[in-house]
Amino acid sequence: MPKETWKILAVMVLVILLAVIVFLFVFRPDSTGEPVRAIPADASVIIRVNNFSRVSQILDGGNNLVDDLLAMQGMKQLKTQISFVDSLYNSNADVKLLLQSQPFFISAHFTGKESISCMFTIKMQPGISEKEIDRIVSSLINNKGTILERKYEGVNIREISLLDQQDIGNFAFTVTDGLFLLSFSTITLEDAIRQVWSEESSAQQNELNDMLASADKNSTVFANLFVNFKELPRSFSTLVNADFKAEVRSFDTFANWAELDMNVLSDLLLFNGFIHAPDSAITVSALFLDQNPQKVYADEILPGSVSAMLALSFSDIGMYVNSYKDYLEERGQLTSYNNNLKSLSTAYGTDFLDEFSQLIDNEITLALDAGSDDEEPLRTYIVMHVKSQSLAETKLTAILHRIAAANSRSVESYTHRYKFDNELSFNIYHLPVRKFSSKLFGSILGVLDEHYYVILDNFLVFSSDPESLQQLIRKYILNRTLITDAVYADFKNSLSPRSNLYFFCRL
Repeated sequence: MPKETWKILAVMVLVILLAVIVFLFVFRPDSTGEPVRAIPADASVIIRVNNFSRVSQILDGGNNLVDDLLAMQGMKQLKTQISFVDSLYNSNADVKLLLQSQPFFISAHFTGKESISCMFTIKMQPGISEKEIDRIVSSLINNKGTILERKYEGVNIREISLLDQQDIGNFAFTVTDGLFLLSFSTITLEDAIRQVWSEESSAQQNELNDMLASADKNSTVFANLFVNFKELPRSFSTLVNADFKAEVRSFDTFANWAELDMNVLSDLLLFNGFIHAPDSAITVSALFLDQNPQKVYADEILPGSVSAMLALSFSDIGMYVNSYKDYLEERGQLTSYNNNLKSLSTAYGTDFLDEFSQLIDNEITLALDAGSDDEEPLRTYIVMHVKSQSLAETKLTAILHRIAAANSRSVESYTHRYKFDNELSFNIYHLPVRKFSSKLFGSILGVLDEHYYVILDNFLVFSSDPESLQQLIRKYILNRTLITDAVYADFKNSLSPRSNLYFFCRL
């Protein structure tokens, strides 16, 4: 063989070897040691912490907002679990080195008996071995408890039993596949081990991976919050009054996952993100897949003291109604929905769904107002942005006359006059149809039983009593609306001015 041919072959072999080396050690994806692989699919909330030192500063620095949040009913257990890991971080240089891995994950899991447990998932730092982890934990537990070692699915689990269980109770940890896992529930830890070594990913896991790929990995973002709506209602129900547990748990069809970039300010938790709703998912959020994002207007009419609002906006309300009916049909609830509308139509000679579809412009908003005084009652509002004030007045006056005639009453008997001052007064009307808004547009608006309403400019506002509407009118006239509130303005300025689902909440 000619020398030139040998040279060419040698160069080709060298190039191939270099390509293999580059692929294996530079471009090959590292499937092991990725924290999300270990998080069980039943996690209700997952927090990807981009900088644990900032978490430590907030927990130790007395941030009033975080303190109030962690002081909520049912949050004590989660607070003590996170604070325990924070204390380890501040007291031990080796633990600090481990937690400096970027990023690491905290996940919350419902563990039965009305309790939630945390799991911490951390990618191991180079140079820290399983034996080193054992040494660190042993030095920390010395004379404070016992360590029991056992195997599960071939993986070593260390269970820690503390002598003083008043605050955090027992916990367990393991090192497997390049990950350090610590949980306050052995069941959750065993689920994580099975998932790490499972050959197949669940649909839930694939959806979470999609969310992770889309999330903002900017180090300036304090943390990324991933919400699993299929599991969150069950976990969140442990934090609420027993009277509301069923309603909270029924919210599991809102969406699949949501991703929120989270930043903590002195008096504000700032979230900005998106909802993941695959085409095949039977969820409320999927109703907006083919709707163009819209500008939110409800903040122009709502009181500045509103503590939470959820705006649903759509570019085509007819399309939304048809999608909602498809959603109900998939869930076996369409017949009941149609029967309710038929009963209303028969009773009052009005096709309410058609009338309101012609009336509403592009937005329905649910809002909760805790007021500025602790003595004030919680007020609930449903705001519909209408195409015009005159159209709303014409249609609703006609509807109210038909209802009054059907009930053999006068329209005046459904009318409350609110006198703001000597020159300005407003009519507040009673629409005597129980659960009216939810019968038309779904259980997400089922917070109102009685419906009183007022029309202000291009807004139709419902509430459960005339006093709540009087409060809204007064603040609207005095220009004390949500859009003029400084905290809310900071929040809105951080977001896109247009969306289909728009949520604001503050403590």
